[in-house]
Amino acid sequence: MAYAFNWPYFSYTTKYNFTFILNTFNNSFIQRYELPSHTVRCSAAFLTDTHDYFCMIETEIGYELYNIDLDSMEPYLKGPLLQYTFESVKY
Repeated sequence: MAYAFNWPYFSYTTKYNFTFILNTFNNSFIQRYELPSHTVRCSAAFLTDTHDYFCMIETEIGYELYNIDLDSMEPYLKGPLLQYTFESVKY
């Protein structure tokens, strides 16, 4: 549903709301994260040069932004960092 690429990382999110992140330098290790249960779909994903992953999810009432710090010793899905209703962003 959503994918992102920024060397050396590649990520994709499935329609079952799982995000997979692969690192080219460690191809025997795949990181898997489950998006919140209220997720309708992952609208967009972005990998930064500082190895942060951002994911914008759509819920039944609006949008939420989540983050993973890939440089962390124990990366985990943080958020929501931001929340917007459909009404506030004019649908």
